[in-house]
Amino acid sequence: MKSIYRKILFVGLFSAPLIFGSPVTAEEKLINLGTTKGGDTIFLNPKDIRGTRFAISMLYGSGMMRRHYNASCGEARLFRRKVELISSTGLVVDEDKTREEIKYKSTTAAGKAMKIVCKRVGAKGW
Repeated sequence: MKSIYRKILFVGLFSAPLIFGSPVTAEEKLINLGTTKGGDTIFLNPKDIRGTRFAISMLYGSGMMRRHYNASCGEARLFRRKVELISSTGLVVDEDKTREEIKYKSTTAAGKAMKIVCKRVGAKGW
């Protein structure tokens, strides 16, 4: 039952702006990057991409977790900039601004997102 509630919360958090806002374009669609060990979707919102900076999001408790990254496409290096915990009302309730390099792995959610971002900016080799 808890899993169903989480799925409904996920759909509600991200479909409401799309339903009540302007028509959905291909640019606004969420990109599925995989799932957590708990089976929740990890996604990349194209609106969260700024050059080689991006954020991936997932459900966390009754809210969400968003991890922010910076990609160095030419060097195939990935840096985590911060992690935010967001309440079900959309407020940031906790933030960790510890910056660290993350080993790039093409099979992880962050690695898949980096590949998308690097292709989007036209980096060579992606």
